[in-house]
Amino acid sequence: MRVKVHLYKQLQILVAQINLGYRVVLLPIILCFIVSANVVGATLTFTLKSDLLAHPANFLYPFLAVESTIALFGMGTIAGCVNKRSIRYISKIRGAASKSKKSGLLFNKMARSCSSIKIRFSSNFMAMSTPLMMASFCAKTTTRLLLMN
Repeated sequence: MRVKVHLYKQLQILVAQINLGYRVVLLPIILCFIVSANVVGATLTFTLKSDLLAHPANFLYPFLAVESTIALFGMGTIAGCVNKRSIRYISKIRGAASKSKKSGLLFNKMARSCSSIKIRFSSNFMAMSTPLMMASFCAKTTTRLLLMN
C-alpha cells in the first residue's frame, strides 16, 4: 500500500508541473479555439442552409462544428474523470490506512495528505460539468449570431 501512495504522490507532482506549464496560456487558448470553432462552424452551417452543397469547401463547416463539439466533450470529460477517479482512489487509500493497525503513523499521515488531482485552467479546474457549460455557451452564442441576421 505504501508503494501506491508513493506512486500517487509522484503523479501529483507530475500533474502540478503540467498545470504550472499549461494553466496560464496553453489550455485557455485551446479551449477558446475549440469554443470559437464550434460557434463559427455551427453559425455558418445554419446560415448557408441550401447553399451548403454549392461549393465543396462548404462541407468543412458542419465537420468543424461536430469535431469541435467532440473535442470539447472529450477534453472536459477526460479531465473530469481524472478528478473523479482520484477522489475515489484517495478514499480507498484513506480507508485502507485507517483499517490497518499495523501501518505506521507516517503512512496514515501520508494517506491523509493526498489531495485530488485537478486539471486546472486559469483559476478554475475542469469538473464533469465544465463541458456542458461550454456547450451551453456555444449554443447561446450561435443562437444570438443567427438572430442577428
